Amino acid sequence: MTEPTIQFPVNCPKCGREELGEYSVAEVAAALLAPTTALRLYAPCHEYHWTARPRELAQIREYFREWMKCQPPSLQASYQRE
Repeated sequence: MTEPTIQFPVNCPKCGREELGEYSVAEVAAALLAPTTALRLYAPCHEYHWTARPRELAQIREYFREWMKCQPPSLQASYQRE
């Protein structure tokens, strides 16, 4: 079984180009739930990796919420923690 992924736009910090990135749901959820867990983003245009900044994490959180609304209840339960 493959690990679920989520896609969201990522802006290259070097040139501003927007690309659609694909990331592990578990990795994204961990970064959104635990402030000490970093989320590494990637811009293919410059082959550049960086740690998501607070503003980027806020946007990713919104994409993640919308993505979760479309998922089966079993998957939702595994990534919700409140």
